[in-house]
Amino acid sequence: MNLPYPDAEAAIAMPPARLAGALLADLFSRYPNVLFHRGNELGALQDRHGLEMANALAEAWAWLERECLIVHSTTNHDAGVFRVSRAGAVAANPAAFEEFFESTLVRREMLHPLIANRAWDLYLSRDYDTAVFAAFKALEISVAQRSRCEGTGVPLMRAAFHKVSGPLRDPAMTDGEAEGVSNLFAGAFGVIRNTAGHKYVTYDGPTEPAEMLIVASHLMRMLDRLYEDWKLRHPFDVESSNGA
Repeated sequence: MNLPYPDAEAAIAMPPARLAGALLADLFSRYPNVLFHRGNELGALQDRHGLEMANALAEAWAWLERECLIVHSTTNHDAGVFRVSRAGAVAANPAAFEEFFESTLVRREMLHPLIANRAWDLYLSRDYDTAVFAAFKALEISVAQRSRCEGTGVPLMRAAFHKVSGPLRDPAMTDGEAEGVSNLFAGAFGVIRNTAGHKYVTYDGPTEPAEMLIVASHLMRMLDRLYEDWKLRHPFDVESSNGA
């Protein structure tokens, strides 16, 4: 059984996710449209390369299952019968697997729920520029609704978080801290959101747009905290708003 590894020692040293790329390439090269059996595959590996190698491949196999790159057969219901999934077929070459691996470095659970609801499916489909724009649009709408300020983009952020007059400013902050919050929101919209909204953006891979989704999520969580503080300071305004 030929495997795309330099040798057993190097394969054993790989983390499961990295070894999974080599295992997927090997499985797809031999079984592009054919079912295969986990026990048979791992048993053959143990016979050829020893127990330690087989144990390492079993961990890599589990990673492939978790990411749905290999899945249980729907035509043969015997335990342990698998096929390469549609996503696995796409990711079976080294360059494609590297992009897929990078996309797994951020998880939906890491994102603010509202950002995830608006942008995650777009991100998974590799529509990265639209995902980034959708994330910051969701943030922009939330800032507008909670601050009741007019405008969009950078002017809205400056108004909502102004260190003196901003409705979402935190009075407990120093002027420098409040100015920093205003700069943080305005800068993110000036650099990330405006670029995504007004230009065609091409990303080299999933890492950079994932970082931008995390930025949007962090700002959304900051907004949540600032708005909760505002509600504690303005209970009558909250009641009036809820009754409107």
